Amino acid sequence: MGREDEEVGFRDRPERVDTGMTSREQAEAMNQYTPPEVREQVFWSRVKIGPPNSCWEWQGSLTHRGYGRFGNRRPSFAHRIAYQYAIGTIKPGLCICHHCDNPKCVNPSHLFMGTFGDNNRDRNRKGRYVPYYGEAVSSAKLTEEKVRQIRQLYPSLSLSAIAQKFKVGRTAIHEVVTRETWRHVPAIRATGGQP
Repeated sequence: MGREDEEVGFRDRPERVDTGMTSREQAEAMNQYTPPEVREQVFWSRVKIGPPNSCWEWQGSLTHRGYGRFGNRRPSFAHRIAYQYAIGTIKPGLCICHHCDNPKCVNPSHLFMGTFGDNNRDRNRKGRYVPYYGEAVSSAKLTEEKVRQIRQLYPSLSLSAIAQKFKVGRTAIHEVVTRETWRHVPAIRATGGQP
């Protein structure tokens, strides 16, 4: 094989065609034409499958809360896709919940269909509910003690004056006084005693 043959082989490569689409658009266009059985193979290739009763963890990309994601343009939760492949259609408005409480798990035997209420009751029953209000919120600027002080000051001081004193916005003070926020803090009795 001479030098001429090598050059001809190199020149015979197809030129890169400019489709006018971004790489993301090209990937999406390719996705539209990928047969469903190939997509399912790709999906299961990203799962670390173990024994039937163990968690099968998703090895692809994850959400900020640790749930698996699958798809390009409009990704779906991996556990929902696993349920659809293994069990069937998900009824509109229903969740796919984990018996195992492992967000990366896509083992169909660990998944069940339920309402948002079912999912919340399951979470509460397992002791995973963490109330997210009041001082538990990391960005809270007020404390329960300050809320009690605000409620005592309100009739005699304006919302704006109280807001300045506690270095928060007038709206925050209004919401405290009208109990739109900090509802869990009991009202102080008019007799001046403790709640």
